[in-house]
Amino acid sequence: DELRRIDSHNNVAKLFLPLLALIKLFFGFIHIVLKANSKEISKLLLSMIFLSGIALHMKSNTERTFGDIYLSPASSSSSSSPSSSSSFSSFDRVLSFIPNFLDNERVSAGMTATVSQLDINGVNLLAYHWLMLIGVVSAVCTHMLAYADLSRIGELGLGVFYIVYGVCIMALDEVHRPFMYFLSQLQVDMSDPHVSLRIVLAIAFLCCACGATLLCRTAHKKFGVVVCIVYATVIVYYEAQCLLLAQHKKDGLQTDLNVDLKAMLAYHNQYIYPTDYQLLRVLNLLMILSGTLMQMLKYFNPEEVQKTQQDYSSVDDDKTEDAFMSNEEATAVLQDEDGQDGAVAAGNKKAKTQTKKNKKRKIRNIR
Repeated sequence: DELRRIDSHNNVAKLFLPLLALIKLFFGFIHIVLKANSKEISKLLLSMIFLSGIALHMKSNTERTFGDIYLSPASSSSSSSPSSSSSFSSFDRVLSFIPNFLDNERVSAGMTATVSQLDINGVNLLAYHWLMLIGVVSAVCTHMLAYADLSRIGELGLGVFYIVYGVCIMALDEVHRPFMYFLSQLQVDMSDPHVSLRIVLAIAFLCCACGATLLCRTAHKKFGVVVCIVYATVIVYYEAQCLLLAQHKKDGLQTDLNVDLKAMLAYHNQYIYPTDYQLLRVLNLLMILSGTLMQMLKYFNPEEVQKTQQDYSSVDDDKTEDAFMSNEEATAVLQDEDGQDGAVAAGNKKAKTQTKKNKKRKIRNIR
């Protein structure tokens, strides 16, 4: 999906995205199979994920819709890769070995007509992609329990994500669409614009407030993170339902000839994306939900969360391990330093008192 959406002349991205995929694969291998942690590899992964946003989600002057990518004759003639320059013809031949089930015709079979007219470089989708990028990076940092600084960055990042998400609910159709869908399923009357505006504002304000609880050390963190999980679950459910609906529609169009015209029109008024892009949206949201769940476990049962890291080893060198201690070690060191500072302060106070006494004695002897 990412290789399809990049600019045809962006040769750097054609090398960067496969490299990022290999780093993700290596990170998963050492973390799941080898059960090892590495701060340097984690920082490399997070940095490259952010750089992928520059390669994929920067504003471009060229207008390209999903229909241009998936439904144009040029895209249908190729297997699954975007058009490339002649200097990267060998790279295109490598992409031609991608299995046929990822062909443009197959993955775009469930795409609706409304989506086919959307500009992938529009403000609506670009803002959504950058928002998801912040959430994914924050979720990965939240799982870094072995490194207190990264874990804290993940907590702050999730708070920023939910605050910005609440703001985007009021401004972007791409963000508030899942909540409007669920309100319609609950048979809430949204015909009155004043009622719908108040409901959307209430949903957005609650999301911002819950995100703010993650940034501040308040007693409402537990309530805020639980509500954030509800928000993430609603979004994941909506996107997963769109994915399954597209697959069902794709299979139904191939077998059923008696298609209800009204149902078909209602289907194409929805926002159902191509299968690979829709699946990527679901995976990103699942990562954000996973990070929010981990943050909730840190609040409710931090001891059990720390026990999950007992079986993991560190592949960092000794300097890195010494520089980044666990929470318990850092707390112990801080307590020792506080005790030493207190002893030094007490000794200084005692010395000053003794000095004053000695001066008084000298004055008496002189008199």
